[in-house]
Amino acid sequence: MSGEIFNKLERLGFTPYEAMVYITLLKKCVSTMRELADESGVPYQKVYEVCSRLENRGFLIVIKSRPRKVKIVNPELSFEKYKSELDGLIDEIKEWAKSEAISKEASKSLHLEGKRTIINFTKKLMNSSRKVMVCFPEIPEWLLKIIREFKGEVLVLTSRGEESKVKWLSAKYSLADNLESKYLIFDESVTLLFSGEDSAVVESCRGCITQSIEHFKAYWRFSLS
Repeated sequence: MSGEIFNKLERLGFTPYEAMVYITLLKKCVSTMRELADESGVPYQKVYEVCSRLENRGFLIVIKSRPRKVKIVNPELSFEKYKSELDGLIDEIKEWAKSEAISKEASKSLHLEGKRTIINFTKKLMNSSRKVMVCFPEIPEWLLKIIREFKGEVLVLTSRGEESKVKWLSAKYSLADNLESKYLIFDESVTLLFSGEDSAVVESCRGCITQSIEHFKAYWRFSLS
């Protein structure tokens, strides 16, 4: 028995017993169940079940005679049929997976590493957004530059010591005490959370976004009171 073919049949979905029976039957064309069991090494009590499964998939025919026999189906025909069925099944699963991936998009997050990567990603998100909420205790110059170039609506929440930086922006701003969180909210649908100068996480989870918005609004209201 060719180990290489055996392994390939397993990769195609054959069980070890199915592969053993099929390879043995290929060499015989027609065989009794007893002969098939003896020559393939598959236990006799399992051969009937294995052959039944292979018959259902079109690889052999069980001949109802005494003794019971099995006959190989032309491999060109059987494998073409099996290939067609597999292609159809793969297409169905692929479409389901694509749909599932889209429906679960909100549960995904993307980790960004490196200052340049974060800056480029921030620019990309800014360019596709109409409204951005910025929460940053000490706003870095690169972010100020991006905000200046942004054409949409911007709300900036920052520390009181940052007023000299933000008062020249064409944006609404609010100054708060004890502000520690660093994040940007784009169109209330994506949040960019900063965990350091060189690392951030992009979240599209609805719960995460809602939490960030509530945090932003709470500080914004408190700073204006």
